[in-house]
Amino acid sequence: MRIILPIFFKNDEYETNEVIGKETPYEDFDKRYFIFYHINCISPFHSDIDNKTYTCIHSNGSEFICPHSPKETEELIDKYL
Repeated sequence: MRIILPIFFKNDEYETNEVIGKETPYEDFDKRYFIFYHINCISPFHSDIDNKTYTCIHSNGSEFICPHSPKETEELIDKYL
């Protein structure tokens, strides 16, 4: 399988906010596209600061947060299978 998904990526705003102890909403993170060759599973990831549920992509021992809902992500993955 080969699938390209958007992933939240830390940016300068995140780094600045972390220094002063302020949380950065995920919506303010950069989004970069990653190519996945293997996804072990997906799970819901709820952000209290955004009050939204995103998708956690579990791949080979690493976790990545995708800006899509779990249902949207599942539908995208199903298209590639």
